[in-house]
Amino acid sequence: MEYWDLTMSPRERAALRASAVQAVSEGERKSHVAQRLGITRQTLHSWVNKHRRGGMAALAAKPRGRSTAAAFGGGREASTDNR
Repeated sequence: MEYWDLTMSPRERAALRASAVQAVSEGERKSHVAQRLGITRQTLHSWVNKHRRGGMAALAAKPRGRSTAAAFGGGREASTDNR
């Protein structure tokens, strides 16, 4: 994970991915786009591949961290039996 990924909101990350992929599709070299945006060339390559396979929806930010259900016992009811 890169530093910028920790400091941006999910909406900002998706916008960055979209602008990077658009720059590549307009003919800018991947290495130049990556350097300009402060990402690795490998990260940009994976974004371009995701876009090819699934369009802009594939670039959307995914949920991160533990789910709310996992944080509160995995959705199972807590036992009230006090043996």
